[in-house]
Amino acid sequence: MRTENAEPATKDPELEPWRHLGEMVIAARKSLGWRTRPDFVRATGLSKRLLLDVENGTRSTVTPKTLMRVEQTLGWPEGAISQILTDPDYVPQTNSRPASLDVFQPPKFSRDPVRVSVENIEELATTLSALSAEAESSNAELRLKQSAVRICLPYIERLAEDNCSPGISVHAAIRPIVDEFVRVAKHYSPSEPGVDYVCWLAGENESASPALVERYMERFQRGRRSEVDRSRD
Repeated sequence: MRTENAEPATKDPELEPWRHLGEMVIAARKSLGWRTRPDFVRATGLSKRLLLDVENGTRSTVTPKTLMRVEQTLGWPEGAISQILTDPDYVPQTNSRPASLDVFQPPKFSRDPVRVSVENIEELATTLSALSAEAESSNAELRLKQSAVRICLPYIERLAEDNCSPGISVHAAIRPIVDEFVRVAKHYSPSEPGVDYVCWLAGENESASPALVERYMERFQRGRRSEVDRSRD
């Protein structure tokens, strides 16, 4: 079976365990949301060439450090790859929260502008007007807080997208920011769909259906393409 973007692999029987490993790595990273190799390269911090060799099973001279990094990113237990290479029937158990982001790598805080809905701005202005006039103050105050959630949401979404392994975890340095925003947002605006998306990016929405996860991944990929476009400006 040819893997994506695969180069012709040698038929050396000694490499068969490595080809089997490559197939399992591809299947595992796709099931975790990394549909393309560049996504997985970013998550592991390894080179594209090195991961190409691992996924195609074209060489057996892979360092233990590299194999450990692959295990950590996929959430496999330590030593899983060694067992896969010796036992073709072994299927490692995937942890729900793999250590796929290096906590020593600084998080990315983009100060570029984010798009904010004009309707949200209008709603906020209207609510502020009502609140200043003390008309239905309790209801107006709640609407004000809900409007503020929607105003903040685009930046929180991008912050999570820029610093996550989608559907698995976010960088430890921004976890408190995401958790606190989600707490406030769910208190004042529990039906806001963007908040559920942020929860999923951070690995906190395990109840999402496969169809919803697919839509979330498409949304995340659109955000990644936008990031590339911004970097070219």
